[in-house]
Amino acid sequence: MNQKIYKITLGQQALILFPLILTNSIVLSFCIYKFGWTIATYWVIAILLIISIIPTIIVHLQYLRQNFGLTLAIDFDKKYLEFDKKGKKSKYSFLDISKLIRTSSYGRGTGWYSFAEYRYYKIIFKNNAEFIVTCLLVNNIEKNLIAKLDHEEENKLKIVAFV
Repeated sequence: MNQKIYKITLGQQALILFPLILTNSIVLSFCIYKFGWTIATYWVIAILLIISIIPTIIVHLQYLRQNFGLTLAIDFDKKYLEFDKKGKKSKYSFLDISKLIRTSSYGRGTGWYSFAEYRYYKIIFKNNAEFIVTCLLVNNIEKNLIAKLDHEEENKLKIVAFV
């Protein structure tokens, strides 16, 4: 049986948060080394908070709230998706999918933005049921899920991919 089960894990969260931690640590370390704890360093901290840290934390918390407690089981042989949210199960065939909408940030893949790797898919079924699957739930979502659904997707780009 070719079945895969996805849940939000601490490891997946760490993987997604790593660019935030790494880039901001490097910039902050450089500023402290170069300028010490001066007004310039405080300005850099303020700028990092506004343009990098706060948006990333907001996106992360939104994605966590969206998929927390959700289990996604996919049977690739029988071609079905099963969503289980706190005991409420919904099962759909791959053929029941009417639309896939991918939402991501403009900076995806550039490495410049700590929130750039955050993305999600809205899966809309023929009965108008909708589920949002975030990158916190499924690692490498394009390869591990979307490519196997064999369905055309619609792309939406945002400055920050808020849900």
